[in-house]
Amino acid sequence: MQKLDRFNNNLKAISFLIAVAAIIFLPILVQGNLRILSSIEGDTWSQFFYWRRFAFDSLVRGEIPLWNPYNFSGQPFVGAMQSAIFYPLNLFFLIFDTPFAINLTIGIHCLGTSVFTYFFARYIGISPFGGVLSAVAFAYGGPYFIHIYPGHLPHLAAMWMPLIFLAMEAFLRHQEMKYAVWAGVCLGLELLAGYPQYPFYSAVAVSIYFLIHLTLRKAPKRFSRDLVGFGIFLVTAGLLAAIQLVPAWEMVRQSARGNVTFEWISLYSLPPENLLTLLIPNFFGDIVNVPYWGKNNLWEMSVYLGLVPLMMMVLALTFDRRRQVLVFAVIAGAFLLMALGKHTPLFWFLYTFVPGFGLFRGVGKAAFVFAFAGSLLAGFGFDMVRDMIARENQKLPFIASLLAASAVLIAVVAFISPAGEIHSWRALVRAYAATEEHFDPLPLNEEFFRASLKLFWADVAKLVIVSFAFGALCLVGRKAWRRSSEVIAALLLVLAVADLWHFGSRFLVSFEPRILSLDPELKKYLKTEVQPFRVAAPLAPLRNHLLNVGMLEGIENVGGYDAIVLKNYNEFINFTQGLPLDQPNLLMGINRIAPLLNLLNVKYYILDPSIELNLAGFELAFHNTRNKVYRSRNVLPRSFIVHRAITGRNLEATFQHLMAPAFDPGAVAVVNEALDGFSQTSRYRSPVPQVVKHTPMHVVIDGYALAPGLLVLADSYYPGWKAFVDGSETKIYRPNHVMRAVFLPAGRHRVEFRYEPLSFKIGVAITGATVVLLLVFFIVAFYGGVVSS
Repeated sequence: MQKLDRFNNNLKAISFLIAVAAIIFLPILVQGNLRILSSIEGDTWSQFFYWRRFAFDSLVRGEIPLWNPYNFSGQPFVGAMQSAIFYPLNLFFLIFDTPFAINLTIGIHCLGTSVFTYFFARYIGISPFGGVLSAVAFAYGGPYFIHIYPGHLPHLAAMWMPLIFLAMEAFLRHQEMKYAVWAGVCLGLELLAGYPQYPFYSAVAVSIYFLIHLTLRKAPKRFSRDLVGFGIFLVTAGLLAAIQLVPAWEMVRQSARGNVTFEWISLYSLPPENLLTLLIPNFFGDIVNVPYWGKNNLWEMSVYLGLVPLMMMVLALTFDRRRQVLVFAVIAGAFLLMALGKHTPLFWFLYTFVPGFGLFRGVGKAAFVFAFAGSLLAGFGFDMVRDMIARENQKLPFIASLLAASAVLIAVVAFISPAGEIHSWRALVRAYAATEEHFDPLPLNEEFFRASLKLFWADVAKLVIVSFAFGALCLVGRKAWRRSSEVIAALLLVLAVADLWHFGSRFLVSFEPRILSLDPELKKYLKTEVQPFRVAAPLAPLRNHLLNVGMLEGIENVGGYDAIVLKNYNEFINFTQGLPLDQPNLLMGINRIAPLLNLLNVKYYILDPSIELNLAGFELAFHNTRNKVYRSRNVLPRSFIVHRAITGRNLEATFQHLMAPAFDPGAVAVVNEALDGFSQTSRYRSPVPQVVKHTPMHVVIDGYALAPGLLVLADSYYPGWKAFVDGSETKIYRPNHVMRAVFLPAGRHRVEFRYEPLSFKIGVAITGATVVLLLVFFIVAFYGGVVSS
């Protein structure tokens, strides 16, 4: 009977969580492919729509898209982890059109986050009502839910973290290795989702949880088994995700992230003043109705979990002395300090001495672990308050009175505070907006000041109302709990959900996917080109999608947008744009036209129609009301043959040679190693080679060399490429710092470039073997359990 009651309670709770997710996401899902959840200029708008379409269209054709030729003059696609083509939940992109699949996976992740959090809360002893509160606080609080607005699809895979904790807790209790393996599988799935920073933080959080339990348990006989299980957890995750991790590790070693500074890594640290968003979530604006005037970006700087969960969390920390409360208090505190980044000494220590922390920018994202731990504390607090009511605990009137008094105090302070007056508010916002770390220009006009102040007062009013309601329900419940316990608990949950809906629903903006396609007239013009070419586009509001739109239209761009860019290519483009060479250029537009871009076969510059380009060597090729395109008359072909080579011994020397007035890019190549067989005085000009095939992973070129020379291909150099001259494999050189070249003897030859990365083959072998072993392991474990029963 007790098991049946527990099952019914859990069924009711899961049904409630499904209903919440349905209310939130069904309105967009029923529209099919008409709209996509995300803001215009968010990452879905500028990146993930194109990536998902490119990846899964390729899979439908029977091709694994290992290489992306459409951005950055070509770079690995699988190696850039956000491709996420091996993440199981992305299989929906094979079944449905991209817009609907994006919305569906967002909804599934939010539902999964709430359900998995509920399961873990129940496993560690939180009641069904408390588990639901924990679930909605984490899934629909600021650190997780707001990421829908900027289109951060991979971030939502933090859904797996509660299951990792659940499996690890099961292992610590039962000492059965199958639970350690399950934990590893969940972490592996989080890794396959494509954003390694979140699984890294998940692994760190579980490590802290594991170490705390080892310390508190004081069972030395089980210590070695615990360590073996933890090792199995990490190894399983790594092996399962090897198909993604091995190519990614190779790419990271070749990328601009290989040696980044503390200043760059510590960008997007959580400012201490943003802790105000725990109580007043829209203090700095909400970005939808009122521009965000705080530091960095709102979606990584909000720590709002809801007022009811926050109050429950504070009550748990104040009155509950259970061990689990202590454990999650430590985890919440540690990750809140970590999220503060450069504002505390802790992050400098982690960056300097702990491997992994020097790879990821945006340490404010660590707040999602704080949100998870905080939501569990809220569940414990909910159960404690419910128990107080049931036992008529004398502390309850005090707590209720304190909440009511706090509400009154907050209202009075806000009313009499100078900040609540328009003149003082205007001065405060102006002073704060003048500080650093503001990325978007603010409309510092009277309408903005009044709107932001109105939003502040609305939050204060909500805080007062919720505090009064919380206190009133506690007092009513104290007298009537035995007759209406579920009613009071349900009302508290409804209050919490209503608050989170009021907070989060504004971020469920959407756009029409048709705006992501290239201007049809421009596409038609560009498609008249027979020979390969590249385009370039500057960074500009509402036009940055042009950086990745080529993945949709089959048009190659010299720039692009990704979280990782090859180091040599980053240096080359930064040199042409007058930027620091070591600064990662992730949103790579071409704002300055430079002669060196001709080397990369940049033939067309797509500009806003209001821009006039009056430069020698350029001519207007196309224009309409949406775009103006200029053609470079000095562009070099995709492939050409040079008969002279200069050795650039280092980066500085290479760029000096490339910028020398006498440098002729069509006749001379700057290489990073000495080449034999070249005459430094050769005047030969071989015919332009013919590109007879140019697919993402296979390029075929027919060339005729009048004398020994280098056949240069204006595609990015990368170790996974192999070259063949007349069927025989040959060495690939790296001319002009970023390109590919092979040595050609005099005469007519066929040259092939094939992308066959060993890293991917190794990853496939490891993951494939791991999947087989996991299937065998779980079949044996299940069969053994049945036999034991």
